[in-house]
Amino acid sequence: MRVKEVKMIPATRNFLEKDRKAILNVGAYCRVSTDTEEQQGSYNSQVTHYTEKIKSTPGWRFVKVYGDEGISGTNADNRPGFQEMMQDCENGKLDLIITKSISRFSRNVTVTLEVARKLRDKGIGIFFEKENLNTLHYTSESLLAIFSSLAQAESESMSENIKMGREYRYKKGGCCYNMGKVFGFNQDSDGIVTINEEQAIVVRLMYEGYLNGMSIGEIIKDLRERKILSPTGKEEWSPGTVERILSSEKYKGDFLARKTFTVDPISKKKKKNTGQVTQYLITNHHPAIIEPEMFDMVQSEMTRRGCIKKNDKKKHYGKYSGKFPFNNLIICGDCGAKYRRTMWVEKNGDKKYVWRCVNRIQDGKTYCRRSVSINDTYLTKKTVEAINIIYKSRSRVKDILKCSIASLMGDTEQPMITKNTARLEELSDLMRDAIFKNATGEMTPKELEKICYEVKTESEKLRKENEEYEMTRKMKSAESSKLKQIFKAIDEMAEELTEIDNTLVRNIIEKMEVITKDKLTIWFIGDIAYEVEIPELKVQEKY
Repeated sequence: MRVKEVKMIPATRNFLEKDRKAILNVGAYCRVSTDTEEQQGSYNSQVTHYTEKIKSTPGWRFVKVYGDEGISGTNADNRPGFQEMMQDCENGKLDLIITKSISRFSRNVTVTLEVARKLRDKGIGIFFEKENLNTLHYTSESLLAIFSSLAQAESESMSENIKMGREYRYKKGGCCYNMGKVFGFNQDSDGIVTINEEQAIVVRLMYEGYLNGMSIGEIIKDLRERKILSPTGKEEWSPGTVERILSSEKYKGDFLARKTFTVDPISKKKKKNTGQVTQYLITNHHPAIIEPEMFDMVQSEMTRRGCIKKNDKKKHYGKYSGKFPFNNLIICGDCGAKYRRTMWVEKNGDKKYVWRCVNRIQDGKTYCRRSVSINDTYLTKKTVEAINIIYKSRSRVKDILKCSIASLMGDTEQPMITKNTARLEELSDLMRDAIFKNATGEMTPKELEKICYEVKTESEKLRKENEEYEMTRKMKSAESSKLKQIFKAIDEMAEELTEIDNTLVRNIIEKMEVITKDKLTIWFIGDIAYEVEIPELKVQEKY
């Protein structure tokens, strides 16, 4: 029988050395997550430390210290210094990377392991000083996974602490947002918010123009003609910027926290908050540029214009335009589409402007067989007459409006919203308690699953109820604002009209409905109606 012999051959090289190279090209990576003065000092100290260390170590050639300042370590894609280092590794410029710790290198387990394996395959090592760990060593893989998991857990814990701190501030009416970034406002080092009067004039122009019937495109054109630059200093304003200014609650002095939320602290992906996490509406948070009544009126008008559909398969609703006072006010009694102003030419060559159903213009009698045409001059005359009748009866009309406004003032929704919100917080505590008991063995997975289902079902029901209550509140607020709008407009009329006033029409008329082929009803805000006869137009039709 053969006797096996084992002979040990001791190692003769240090694992930090790279095969077949007497001199190693060494770089270092540094990172701090904030731009504070303290962190800036830490970053500079790291750079100095590694520069001296590499240059003073025999067998090492200094390449560069790569760094990222004020950047989170959970994602490698948004770190330019890190990306430059990886590119130099691809180009063969580095043999070894030194860094302070795994958490400074990356707080994402997946990123750390992927990078370590990728560089190890190229013969490039990463040495973590704090953990005394080199990725080229044969025992490094499992240790690296453990340390990386701890670093990620620390990041998630920090993220949760920050989130809880912000929530505490929101509950106390505080704000974690820099209002100095919002067009129309300034914010000093103490957090005091003031109005930027020069920019506030522009904001008020937008709101007033929109309520006077201007479209967003027309507002942009007006700003361009006035040579007013956008918040980024450009000559042309984007529609999105104007729309955000017209819809932001910040301009009426309020602040809505958590419009978006971070899905997780690793990917940092953000989503629009549609009820997934608690929101906080802080009223009277800062000085208002726009009165709350005007803001609510603009939101109501935006909703109305947004309901105008575009290019339906059967109905051509068209898009909003504020060029003429009756645009999007006249509704066809036959098909429900809007009317549009168009020009007709008579047999003798004379031209006249008329209002026609959009469906009839686009598709003839396919979708609308019985709509009538209305002469623009005649409609203007009758509208002036209707407004003057309202003016003559203004005392009685104002009494009606006062009663309507009073009926909308009672806020029955808020107590229910408060009650539901309190219950949602109770359910959240119940869920946390159940998860803890399951982790400690006091509750079985089956019991936890049952509680999770019940909490989820009830929470969804309560959130839906709150959305409905909030929608009702907004509708009542918008309706109240409209009633106050017509009340104010009538009150400010000095005399009867002699010609059409586009702004006044937009402020007091809700809609014009073609009831029959010879009758149109003008509906003023507040459900006040005035009927107008429609004379037959002797015009040669195209269909």
